[in-house]
Amino acid sequence: MGHKSRTVEGLGITLKIATFTANRFAMAVLFALLAVIKMPIVTLHGRLWAEEGKVFLADMFNRGLPGALTYKYLGTIQIPTALTMWVTAHLPRLYMPLLPTYVAVAAALFVFLQMLDWAERHHVPPVATLALLVAWFFLPESFEIWATATNLQWINSVSMLFVLLIERERLARRLPAWSAWALLCGLDGVPSCMLTPMFLYRGYAERSRPHAIVGIILGVCACLQLVLIAQGGTGERHFSVNLLDILPAVAVQTVIVPIFGTGLMDHLLDYIASLDWPWVITFRIGLCALAVGIVAAVLRLTANNRVHYREAWLIVAAWLLVSMLNASSSLDGANRLIAPTNGARYFFFGATALCLLVALACANARTARGRTLCLGILVVIAAFGIGARFFQGWPEYFLTGPDWQSQVASCPANGPCDIQIWPGDPQWKLTLPPETRP
Repeated sequence: MGHKSRTVEGLGITLKIATFTANRFAMAVLFALLAVIKMPIVTLHGRLWAEEGKVFLADMFNRGLPGALTYKYLGTIQIPTALTMWVTAHLPRLYMPLLPTYVAVAAALFVFLQMLDWAERHHVPPVATLALLVAWFFLPESFEIWATATNLQWINSVSMLFVLLIERERLARRLPAWSAWALLCGLDGVPSCMLTPMFLYRGYAERSRPHAIVGIILGVCACLQLVLIAQGGTGERHFSVNLLDILPAVAVQTVIVPIFGTGLMDHLLDYIASLDWPWVITFRIGLCALAVGIVAAVLRLTANNRVHYREAWLIVAAWLLVSMLNASSSLDGANRLIAPTNGARYFFFGATALCLLVALACANARTARGRTLCLGILVVIAAFGIGARFFQGWPEYFLTGPDWQSQVASCPANGPCDIQIWPGDPQWKLTLPPETRP
């Protein structure tokens, strides 16, 4: 009987592993399908986007590996991006766009699977999980950062949010791997470093040694990045502490735009901009109040589960911290960020947090009406994102661009070759040196 029991138990474990593997494979297939739907040209042919080619790749042609590891851009080091572009510089030039594109897509797939794992651990209903994944995939804030190595830092910061939300025992089991990942993300610009206080808080409040260790790693990376910024400056970056600019931008970009769509907000903000300043302030406060009301209502639905309720507040705290820090130190200037899709990369983290909060409410709402409401919000977010992709003009800027292969094919046999790169504006050009020819 004991032998038969062990055999049955072994078969059960094997079946669970097979089911888990099949589930992840199915989700990877779904990811690939959504990627082709979202950006078919980029997914199938690759591209070099703006600074990816003109700045990073152009500089990597003349650098060795040590130079790539110490490369600074806008005052910070971004090792994953720099390494990707350094390897790209050594590829046959016909295939150069493929590596940075697919490295960035792989990073997004990793976060996609992290989100799936998070939803399963929190018992989010399957339909709501599917809606969550699709909604995240088509967030308006995602188009700007999709499939570009220079924007890995924004994807990686979301990955670190999921690390933050891992339970203490689960994080401890794979602490060396997650610590190494935290180090890599911490050396990829500053977005992931902004989560340092949240990890240290979990480490202290929950007596979680694994979270404290990850927090210390991110803290060390944050100190390094700050020293580099102090030494080298930040270029054209603007710093602001004006909450009348920052808070409305966070409210609009991370709550109102995902739920109500970019089209409606464009019209509303155009109208607000035509008013006198006292009315502009009034409307901005009103938009903040609307966002707070939505978040408070969703939070209330998670109160049924004490553990999940605490996690919901942790998500909100990280959401506010990262979004406000991003907005206050943006290249665009905080006063311009209230416009939908303007500086969207700074709010991708916050929009993701909104989706997670709604999904958590789906798992914990006491009534069918509450669960249906939360599912409806996720479906609406997904619908507006997909609708913007196919029926609004602004995504075209990220969807189409110059054809790399045809330009490379027409390059001279010897000598440098000028290539127009995405998004196709005249200033975005790359000169390939002769030795990069295959």
